[in-house]
Amino acid sequence: MLFLHKPLQVRSRLAASAIAVAAATLTAPAATSPAHSADHNLAASPKSASVSAHYKVSLNGFGVGTFDYVSEIQGQTYKLKSDVNLSLLMGAFSWRGLSQTDGVSPDAPKPKTFGFDHESTLKNGALRMGFKSGAVETVTIDPPPPLLDNTVPLKREHLKDVLDPLSAIMALTQDTGGDPCARKVAIFDGRQRFDLQLSFRRQEAIEGSTATATVCRVKYIPIGGYQANDATENLARRTGIEITIPHVPEAHQSVPQRLVIPTVAGQAEIAVEHVSFKAPGNGQVALVD
Repeated sequence: MLFLHKPLQVRSRLAASAIAVAAATLTAPAATSPAHSADHNLAASPKSASVSAHYKVSLNGFGVGTFDYVSEIQGQTYKLKSDVNLSLLMGAFSWRGLSQTDGVSPDAPKPKTFGFDHESTLKNGALRMGFKSGAVETVTIDPPPPLLDNTVPLKREHLKDVLDPLSAIMALTQDTGGDPCARKVAIFDGRQRFDLQLSFRRQEAIEGSTATATVCRVKYIPIGGYQANDATENLARRTGIEITIPHVPEAHQSVPQRLVIPTVAGQAEIAVEHVSFKAPGNGQVALVD
C-alpha cells in the first residue's frame, strides 16, 4: 500500500479532482436543462457525425495527463465517451476515469444512461445513473460513499431537468450561431448537483490562424449534494475559471480549445492537441492537428 505524507496526499487528491472537473467541463459539456436550453438546436447538426478530440492536461505548466473525448451522433441518438488519465507526484499518485453516456437529442440532449468507472492509487469505484424524461431515475455507487455531516442535502427537485457531465458537454458545445458564452447548464454527476454559468470575457486570436476564439468565464454554483466547506466556497468564489471556444462551422459545433481552472495546488489547464470531425459525404476533417 502506498502512503503519502498527509498534506501531499490531500493536495494531490484535490488537484486530481479539480482537473477531473475541468475535463468534464470540456468533454462533458455540463448539463443544460430544457429551461435554459432554448438556443440548443441540435437538429441543425448533421444527422450522422462523429467528433474525436485529444487534450493535454497540465498543472502549473507541467504535463500530468491526457483527456480523450469521442461523440457519435446517429439521427436523434447520441453516444459519448471520455477517458481521463492523470499522474501526479512523479507517478506516486495516478488516476483514470472512464465515462460514457447515451441518449436522444430531438431539440436538446436527453440522456438515458450514464456510467463512470475510476481507478487510482488510493481507491477504485463505479457509478451508474438512469434517466427518464430529463430527470434522474436511478443512481448506484460502488462502493457507497460515506455520508458526511457537512453535506448539503439533495432534494427531489434537484434531480429534474439535468444532464450528466458528458451530455452537458454536448449541450455546451453546440453551435447555435449566437454568443457561445450565453449559457447556463444544470449538472448532476451522481453525487453533486451544480450549475455552470458562462459569461463573455474576451475575444482572442487563435495561434497560426486568422480565426478568433471566444473566452468565457465559468462560474461554479453548488446546489445540493456538495460538502459545505472552505474548498467548495473557494471554488464558488473563483473568477479565474475560463473556457476558450473557437467556432468550427464544418462540425456545427464549437469545439473547446482550452480550459483553465485555478486550484489550491496551482493552475490546471486542459488544452486541445488534436480534433477530427467525420460526417457522411464530408469524409474526415482534422480541425486541429
